[in-house]
Amino acid sequence: MATAKEAAPRSTIHVLGSGSLGLLMASSIRRSNPTNPSAVTVLLRPHHKERVLSPRELRKVFRQPQGAGFVPPPQSIIVALQPYSNQIKSANIQLIDLSAQLIGDESTSDQPYTEIKTLLLTTKAQDAVAAVQSVLPLMDKKASRIIVLSNGALAIQEHLASIVHPSTSIVLASTYHGAHRGINEQELARLQLSDSQRQYLYPLVHAGLGYTYVEKGHDDVVQILEEAGLRPCALPINEMKLMLWKKLAANCVINPLTAIFKCRNGALLITYQIETAWKTLITTNKANKKEIPWETCQDLMADVIKEVSTIALAETRHMTDIDVDELSPERIHLFVQAVISETAANHSSMLQDIFAGRRGTEIDFLNGYIQDIGKSKHGIQTPANSFLCSQVNQLLQTNNSNV
Repeated sequence: MATAKEAAPRSTIHVLGSGSLGLLMASSIRRSNPTNPSAVTVLLRPHHKERVLSPRELRKVFRQPQGAGFVPPPQSIIVALQPYSNQIKSANIQLIDLSAQLIGDESTSDQPYTEIKTLLLTTKAQDAVAAVQSVLPLMDKKASRIIVLSNGALAIQEHLASIVHPSTSIVLASTYHGAHRGINEQELARLQLSDSQRQYLYPLVHAGLGYTYVEKGHDDVVQILEEAGLRPCALPINEMKLMLWKKLAANCVINPLTAIFKCRNGALLITYQIETAWKTLITTNKANKKEIPWETCQDLMADVIKEVSTIALAETRHMTDIDVDELSPERIHLFVQAVISETAANHSSMLQDIFAGRRGTEIDFLNGYIQDIGKSKHGIQTPANSFLCSQVNQLLQTNNSNV
């Protein structure tokens, strides 16, 4: 299980969101704190209950030695983590025990809770506000902070500001690490686990090594992330916002288009392939008596970027210590192209939502955010982003009607 150098006990980091990003953050922190099970706790919904183990159950189910100095959490889940490797040969899978706390479960309401001082928010954007609302009673009323790592952080921050206690800080952050749940079955077989053991596992692959950026002023969190190998960097608030605007632009292009065309990110760089799919979309819309004003998909992408640039410049015009040229359409276009190239093999989070048959996506916190603040705050129309909102919502409606 977790093995690493011993670390001095600190206040618990609570992770809200048990998807790939949340489990990567939590398991990385736990690996660097093998003798401190309270270093990090994952907050889980009641449907995870059957996979949460007590120390006695942990010893019964996973009989192998856990290593010198191992201390089990009061309640735990088991992550089968395949660490990042830049070699052809995959890294060996490690079993990581994570402290787990069930929330919103009446049957565990009498159990002691650790008051939340630092919350890493890693949920899907569309789930973020409701998820935070569910743990507000557990937040430290004197001083707490929510570190927003979810996509659409700029929009989420605005929503959270209206519901949290005045003493709670909302901290902007962003990570470029890649993770997914599709662990290689042959690699997993090497652990020689029984079916009864496998049913408890949360498989996780650290697929891409990146950096994690956190708003300046939270040195303790930066240190924890550094020890966990998550390569953090503290940025002044205005630089953080500049980065998030550029990341938002990339998400506004990549997420909806890959969801609509059901393709990997890299397909957006293959002109023939994407324009063929675009012509099919135009034909389909014409059949439904809907005209698309963009002749090519490249034209649409350019307009999406121009609209994000216009809104970003309007939102940051009061900032005097940033290079506003970074938010020009030309610079953002280069940034988006680079992100597509670097993540060419990835399935976007929105496409994963579509494949999984989920009833919602992050569209309202990405293109929808541009549409809403453009109109309500600046009186600016954003037809390209509005078009993508309508196309994704139409896709969702079709999917849901087929369920």
